[in-house]
Amino acid sequence: MYIVAFSEAFSNSIILTSMWSYLKYMDDDVETTVMGQLTGMQGLLALVSCIACGSVSSRIGCKIPLIITSIAALGSNIVYVIPYHIESQQITLVYISRALAGISGGCLAIARVYLSVGTTILERTTATSHFVAAQMLGYTVGPVLQMAYVPIGEEGFAISTMSLNVYTLPAVTNTLLVSLTLVCIFILFKEVHVDDITTSEITRLKQVEDSASVEESSVEKVSWFSGLDIVVTVFLNLLFAATVFTFGVKSTVAAPYGMHILGWSRQLATRNFSMIMFTLAGLAIFVVMILGKTSKLIDERVSLSIGMVLTIISSVLLIPFGPGPLERPTIDVNGTSANNGEGGCPWKYSWCDSTPAMPVAQYVTALSIQGFGYPMLQSTAFFIYAKTLQPKHQGLCMGVFSAMGNIGRLTGSLYGGYAYFKYGVQWAFGSSCIIISTMGIGIILLYPRLIPYTERKKQKDKYEEECYL
Repeated sequence: MYIVAFSEAFSNSIILTSMWSYLKYMDDDVETTVMGQLTGMQGLLALVSCIACGSVSSRIGCKIPLIITSIAALGSNIVYVIPYHIESQQITLVYISRALAGISGGCLAIARVYLSVGTTILERTTATSHFVAAQMLGYTVGPVLQMAYVPIGEEGFAISTMSLNVYTLPAVTNTLLVSLTLVCIFILFKEVHVDDITTSEITRLKQVEDSASVEESSVEKVSWFSGLDIVVTVFLNLLFAATVFTFGVKSTVAAPYGMHILGWSRQLATRNFSMIMFTLAGLAIFVVMILGKTSKLIDERVSLSIGMVLTIISSVLLIPFGPGPLERPTIDVNGTSANNGEGGCPWKYSWCDSTPAMPVAQYVTALSIQGFGYPMLQSTAFFIYAKTLQPKHQGLCMGVFSAMGNIGRLTGSLYGGYAYFKYGVQWAFGSSCIIISTMGIGIILLYPRLIPYTERKKQKDKYEEECYL
């Protein structure tokens, strides 16, 4: 499952870092709304795929759904290369590629289901931290390879009839990695199932009373675990969606943000965005591994709260506050932009007139804080959620949890692209900051209830014992 998590994250990160430049290469008039639609459509199909895969995995096992999602990932990368070799319907083919990538995203729900049913509650934090770390490693390696491909340029070189360049090499690399993942699924993957309510525990309960009353007592004891704290379950799903939403807004407009707000060229935006993704993923791996090691020393609710505060601060710092106005591109003698909007905020965006500049130091500070806050918030929410569920609910609930992440990606991408294009960076980041801050209030209100289901059982049993006495 760690290989699956790494492969999915790597495939997304290496494509995402250059996709905006790829779109601009095919059509220089393309707007950020197209970028939002592409990533949004991927999120929508991933949402459906996660729910379906989570539900199916709990019924027929994880292996077959993993194979299907891996085949979809192969198709996605193959289609992504085609637009470079033809002159018509290029953007349409990118849409098809992202649709297949969305279907392949169901593999994360399958992996979460397997981690939940294949571990005890004591093992779950360590297993899930390794799972998240594998994802973050994928987000690290992907941008590094994208940076390595930048010197190859847009022209690249040819092997037989295939042209390989800075945009097509990532998809070719993904194809090789997904193929390796498929081989590992066929050869190495074996399914196991571990119950948190062990046979020895049920046997102990049966020894308490005679055979007639034991059955009733055991059923009562075990059936209590079928109960969910609905409020906590819904909140954690919404929290995960809101967290991914804010990240979706930031990642969708990151390359245009660098070009328009910080004045980067198209090639510089690709390189710098790759470096940013690499650095953030490296920080995320460090944070997740520390969380896994300190889970027995620090209450996970404390880590969740710290992650929320850091995420809010980073969101606020990404809003430009000045000093001075934004730079505009130079206008040539024909009255058009001399650099096609690169190196300044395009004249076609009216919001550029009222948007202040962004110091690079503020941008770096915001991203540094995000590098600690986002993985802490996301991974701890996953840790807590996995522990609040009884094993029989893991399949569907993990599918829903993964789907909520894709809802966040979908809405964040669509909203980020539209809000940035229509109203500007202040509106895009300001509104997402409000949303994530609202979820922070929810953490405060539900703090006492964010506990494992076994702890809830102990509290319930103690309460019933006190009432009986």
